[in-house]
Amino acid sequence: MQRCSRIALGLSEQARRFPDRITVRDATGEVTADELDALVGTLARHLLEVRIEHPTTGPVPVLVGRNRWSVVALLAAFRAGVPCTPIDATLPAGVIADLLDRIGRPPVAVLSEARMGGALPPEIGAIVVPRTPDDPVGPTPVDLDTPGVVLFTSGSTGRPKGVVLDWSAFESTSAHHLATNAPDESAARIGLLAPLQWIGGLRRALAVAEGAAVSILDVREHPDPARLLAWLEAERVTQFGIGPAQTVLLDGVWPAGRRLERVDQIVLGGDTLTGAHVATLQRLCRPDGVIRCTYSASEAAGATVVSHTYRADDPVDPGILPLGSDPSPERVRFEPVDAGDPDGPREIVVLGTVARGYLDDPALTDTRFGTDSDGTRWWRTGDLARVDPDGTVWHAGRLDDTVKINGKLVSPTEAETVLRRFAGVREVAVVPRRGSQRTQLVAHLSVDPAAGLTPTAVRTHCRERLAPHVVPGVLVRHDRLPTTVNGKTDRHRLGTEPVHPWRTRPPGPSATDLERWLVAEIRRVLDLDDVAADDDLLDLGLDSLALVELCAAIADAGYPEVDPARVLRAGTAAAIARDLGVAVAAPRSTTSVVHPAGTRVPVVALPGGGGTAVRFRFLAEALGEDQPLLIVEPAGMHRRGRPGRTVGALAGHVVAETRRHLDPGRPVAVVGYSASGPVAYETAVRLKADGRPVHLVLLDTVPAIDPTLSFRPPTGEHPAASTVRTAGARALPRALLRSVGFRARHARRSLRRWRLERFPGRARFDVERYRAFQRTMVRAGRAYRPAPPTFGVTLLHVGDGDLVTIGRQWVPDLVEHWVGGDHGTMLEPPHVTTLASAVRDAVDAAFADPAS
Repeated sequence: MQRCSRIALGLSEQARRFPDRITVRDATGEVTADELDALVGTLARHLLEVRIEHPTTGPVPVLVGRNRWSVVALLAAFRAGVPCTPIDATLPAGVIADLLDRIGRPPVAVLSEARMGGALPPEIGAIVVPRTPDDPVGPTPVDLDTPGVVLFTSGSTGRPKGVVLDWSAFESTSAHHLATNAPDESAARIGLLAPLQWIGGLRRALAVAEGAAVSILDVREHPDPARLLAWLEAERVTQFGIGPAQTVLLDGVWPAGRRLERVDQIVLGGDTLTGAHVATLQRLCRPDGVIRCTYSASEAAGATVVSHTYRADDPVDPGILPLGSDPSPERVRFEPVDAGDPDGPREIVVLGTVARGYLDDPALTDTRFGTDSDGTRWWRTGDLARVDPDGTVWHAGRLDDTVKINGKLVSPTEAETVLRRFAGVREVAVVPRRGSQRTQLVAHLSVDPAAGLTPTAVRTHCRERLAPHVVPGVLVRHDRLPTTVNGKTDRHRLGTEPVHPWRTRPPGPSATDLERWLVAEIRRVLDLDDVAADDDLLDLGLDSLALVELCAAIADAGYPEVDPARVLRAGTAAAIARDLGVAVAAPRSTTSVVHPAGTRVPVVALPGGGGTAVRFRFLAEALGEDQPLLIVEPAGMHRRGRPGRTVGALAGHVVAETRRHLDPGRPVAVVGYSASGPVAYETAVRLKADGRPVHLVLLDTVPAIDPTLSFRPPTGEHPAASTVRTAGARALPRALLRSVGFRARHARRSLRRWRLERFPGRARFDVERYRAFQRTMVRAGRAYRPAPPTFGVTLLHVGDGDLVTIGRQWVPDLVEHWVGGDHGTMLEPPHVTTLASAVRDAVDAAFADPAS
């Protein structure tokens, strides 16, 4: 069914009733309601003529600025019933050309000003908004359930999404202003600060059809906050919308006690608003005014989804504010994200008036949009929320931003909430940073210089209020956080720029070759761009897992052995270098202890043949900080001691290390990987004889090695080789060097020279050392014949070979599960997440009964 849109009819009605009222004003002029109606009708006629000459159903592009002519152009599209796409005329020509291609490369575009023509490709014609009326036409009927407007998002996180809105999306009265048909002096005057290609700006521009007057200010040309407030006062603005970033700039620039006496409503949009934002605006509006905090989006047609209203004299908590209260079930619902966590955050789903979908992206449209059985349209926002029993809605982050830190799902918003409540912190954005080795949270802060904050004080504040895995790994200080063209914090930019940690003093240079090498290794382990020799490692985000990896890198490079406790005591690369220069005569433990304060049943893990503690770095992270993990390397690999040559000797060493680190009688789970399977089995036997409750978890291995089985990764690479490369070395096996034409003598000489140049000091690293340990462990396993088990055994395998059949010969009650990856990658992302879950389930099931 066709009829004229409410916007088109409303504009004509305002012109009939109040022809002389000033309706739209910008920096260069103004138009009355009658003049606006005539200009809109004139341009509408031109658009209809173009449609006859160039029949098409696609939208007409409208190049807009922040001026009254852009309002004329957009209203003309509604008058003519011609779909439109507002495009920022200041965008680069290449970006504009791409947007024009996406809407079908229309033959003609509308220019709000003639000087914008240079932004168009030469083959596209132009219609300039007329300055004088010429045979205007009235409203044209349209099918309201067909596309009317395509809005492109800012594209700050990638390719802009094209949001397709039906004409019907604009039929409801905008909640962003108080429409009135009163005479000019008492009419609502909206201060338009937002760009017209954004849903907020478009909605406010269309408010002239509902009886409001609009004053436009180009805040890009006039960014001075004091000038903005003076303009609002001079224009006698009664209502305006603003974002949190602009609000921060208004704080303290207006004389105390002076108010914008005409302003009775300020709309504050955003999902991370604080009481400080509201308090700033409360001091500006008149005493009986209100601050409306709203949550909406282009996909919701700019209409409010949930909101909360504060009067000018209401007390406001300085911390994070709720999105709203008492959400309407007809407008919004909250759907669980994780079925296994009923108390976790829920995704916000908007109902009713929502976009048709995304332009040229059917896959994303199918994922985010849908229709219920009763015909109700919905859109998945990707925003997470928690709803209190009283109906208060709190923002809980973005579904896209949630990350796994140490095996636990984390929303950066949780850390942001805590940081915003710290006195002296003005702006906060906590952004996940996914490096090649790990994911960490980086907190970007703007602070009050007078507050005297230090990174140590801020980090202490976080550690006292957040779980360890939620504490940001790195703090970065900014004068102001960067923003997008829409005034939102530019998280994409923050997530892609180099990270420079907040320092209270300039970084010192590295004094020695050893310091320079350590700084490079720390930079690699922590995935940071900026590390100095005197930086505190904890302030750089060094956690238990990274600590184990750093210790292994130092040992693999041939320097004197250091254990994690010693590295933590040193604290900086410079101090570690000084410590390494001191001769170490006392033998060191072969066990790396990760998360010793965890409350779960401890796990004793054995790397495969020739493997090091670094082999379990991803598994340790995936198991989480509540899982105590003892990684026991064979004697003689990185610590002094005679290497074991039988399963009994190898297991005896593991049992001795377990006794040294764990109290007698404490339950333990033994995890053996690859060629360490027989040693893990014998270790479990001996620990059981000690009177400990024991469970054995075998990772792609069996308790006795069949002579026909090989425990090399499928690529033929030695298990230690990837560990060695992780530590920074890249040594080619001699056989490979020979195969490409090198003589063995030259290969050894080149390899030795490379090590000495790459690692200053006494080089002790040698791939053959790891190969020797592998051969020893495999030979020992083939000679081993295990006794029947008196404890539970779980086999986690990748589905290759006959491991299950062979395992059941020795363990009739074997419990087995398939996990992803292959023999080499099962311990690496992304498969390690599934593996860690299976290990936890096996241990939980084994020790569910306290008497087990």
